[in-house]
Amino acid sequence: MSIITPQIIASQAGHWYAQDGSPCYEVPSKSKPGEMRPTTLRDARALNLVPSVTTIIRQAAQPGLEKWKQQQLLHAALTLPRHDGESEDDYASRVIEDAAEQGRMAREKGTEIHAAIERFFDGIDPSPEMKPFVMAAFNAVTDKLDNPEWQAEKSFACSLGYGGKLDLHGMSLGQPFIVDFKTKADWSDKDAGKLAYDEHGMQLVAYAHGLSMATPRLFNVFIATDSPGKYHVHEWECDEFERLWRMFVSLLSYWQQMNRFFS
Repeated sequence: MSIITPQIIASQAGHWYAQDGSPCYEVPSKSKPGEMRPTTLRDARALNLVPSVTTIIRQAAQPGLEKWKQQQLLHAALTLPRHDGESEDDYASRVIEDAAEQGRMAREKGTEIHAAIERFFDGIDPSPEMKPFVMAAFNAVTDKLDNPEWQAEKSFACSLGYGGKLDLHGMSLGQPFIVDFKTKADWSDKDAGKLAYDEHGMQLVAYAHGLSMATPRLFNVFIATDSPGKYHVHEWECDEFERLWRMFVSLLSYWQQMNRFFS
């Protein structure tokens, strides 16, 4: 059984959910009265929270993410000049810091685009700067679904011990669907069809099970951050669902056993 709760802005993304499905991103700080701090595993035990789908999936290697991190390090090493007399260790540290900064900037832009897409599907017009990205998301959804009726950014908690927040879900011609938006820097049209990995499918299948959806259509929509207006849609085939679900359940069991955590 799952419970859906009202919207929370995506840019506030957290990793824990209450049993009623509401996100619990932060808790009051005891050391700094009046301030909030990120929720920890200890807090989750005390408050009977459940971890997010993405927390569970991160227990497995993520090839796409690791490849991107390696590319960022290589780009930094190729473009960052070495100072005269600088040691290898100092130069390596600067390369790592530069790559981390590029990663931070990419994440911030992705978060901004994601929030604009969320607000649009909830009825709020985007800024001129965000409009190309938002319209790419809208075109992706309406190209694949006939007369969709949607809800944006709804969270849930599942009795199996996990929770999550869906970017977009609803009905199209009587069939449920779930859409998850991903942003992608360094866009390449020829490689767009290779963006979907098993972790993306696991996330969507876990959402579908969490909401007890029967025969849903599951989509990943990849939005280019450096080529405004470009996107790629990957729809997961039904014959993949059982395999992806078994993978997720295995990771969920592993996470629960590793952390001795049973909600």
